[in-house]
Amino acid sequence: MTIPFQARWARGLRAIAAASLLSSAPAQAGRPLDEVLELHANAVIPAATLSGAREELGERVWTQPALGVRATVHPVEHSYIRFNALFYPVPALREGWSPDFVYALGYGDWRPWNAFFDHSNYTGSRWPWREGTPPAVHWKQGQNTVGYRYALPDGAEQALKLPADLWVGGAIMGHYALAYGKLDGTEGAHLLAFSNTFTVSWREHLFGEFRGYWYPIAEQQQAWDPDYTWSVGWMDWRPWSVSARWSNYAGNRWAGRQLEGNGGFGTGALFVDFKFGFQSPAAARSSKERTAL
Repeated sequence: MTIPFQARWARGLRAIAAASLLSSAPAQAGRPLDEVLELHANAVIPAATLSGAREELGERVWTQPALGVRATVHPVEHSYIRFNALFYPVPALREGWSPDFVYALGYGDWRPWNAFFDHSNYTGSRWPWREGTPPAVHWKQGQNTVGYRYALPDGAEQALKLPADLWVGGAIMGHYALAYGKLDGTEGAHLLAFSNTFTVSWREHLFGEFRGYWYPIAEQQQAWDPDYTWSVGWMDWRPWSVSARWSNYAGNRWAGRQLEGNGGFGTGALFVDFKFGFQSPAAARSSKERTAL
């Protein structure tokens, strides 16, 4: 019996994820608590939330203002388990696909020339006590991603005469989900997509990112599935710091494509994140200065 291409891809994803976890070393004793547990407060402020930008399709996840609290645990170095609880201050703007919480787990070194794995679920999950909608996690619609990070070789940077504090790189990725929602309200199976991200970072914190997508099974792409996404912002990964970015994850379309999409500048959003720390702010600032040196 011939195994469908999508099923073979799913099997390969599981094998890569298992190999990544098995090859990881046990957590080193004495790791600082800030390296084991991260706590964040975050906010999402969309560019537009009323008629015109939303229409009948809307942006699949972030169509309304949202506040959140996120916790991330790193059981071993380069691994993470993340949970983000969300609150919507304007309930009237909330859509059926807006989640009560999102979760992710994965493993991979953030530096170039390393592979990584991520499982994330951003679907319309519900708390068990929520009235009006049945509790659900929609775990089958969680997206599994395997990828490989890369950077410009040193020779290319020298040939292009790039500034020393400018970094250029990216990641090539494959994405798979057991199930996916369709515009007609039904559910499809074995969603498959590939993407390539191109990132430019200046002085470590200021960045711009562009990601292009390809869907080998064209009919799987829905109005909210983008041809490309983009993001610009300021990223600070250290405790007691603020990060902010402007991102557009909606159904943007390449020029000339006839496929219906819900993308556009008005569907972008501002994401703001504050990272707490377990050291005092003064000690954290001292650590930042030592790191900068």
